[in-house]
Amino acid sequence: EVNNVLEVNDKKMRITLDFYQDLIWTDNRLITNLSKNGFSFLNNDLISQIWMPDLWIKNLFDFKLLGVLKPTTGLIITVEENSCAHSNCSKQDRSRYNTVVTYNMEAQATIHCNFHFINYPLDTQHCEFLMDGSYPYPNIVDLSFELGLFGVTNQNMNIDDFTVDIRFEDKVNQTGIHSTIKLQR
Repeated sequence: EVNNVLEVNDKKMRITLDFYQDLIWTDNRLITNLSKNGFSFLNNDLISQIWMPDLWIKNLFDFKLLGVLKPTTGLIITVEENSCAHSNCSKQDRSRYNTVVTYNMEAQATIHCNFHFINYPLDTQHCEFLMDGSYPYPNIVDLSFELGLFGVTNQNMNIDDFTVDIRFEDKVNQTGIHSTIKLQR
């Protein structure tokens, strides 16, 4: 969810946005005492003890986790039944339960965007916000886009001289998050 577009700096060609994201992955190397469908909320400091996928954001200038005394993040471990446990799966995929890690965060990213001023002062700018796994080879970590609980974004945002509209793409076989930020002066 993109919560807000905080700043559009057309002189420096940068956009700063505030977003909320859940990262969810399976890691069966984690050993827990949780029963099926059990869950545990953990101290956020423990994330440094758990493998976590890294993110890549196209044209990233600055990134920070938001928070007051500590970053506003959450860490949850759940145990879910493996949908592959009762089918013709490979031996490696046949374990009965999966350990699922959910790490949620609120962050702020500033990205570079090439502005085109040919129609200034009645210009419309289109900037990409692309986020994916940071691994150089495909199929190591695939990110999938899911619509957030509160919707795609706060609709009809206005920032200084711009009306902002954000459209998310969800194409077949697409990994990561692909969106276009439309800035209309």
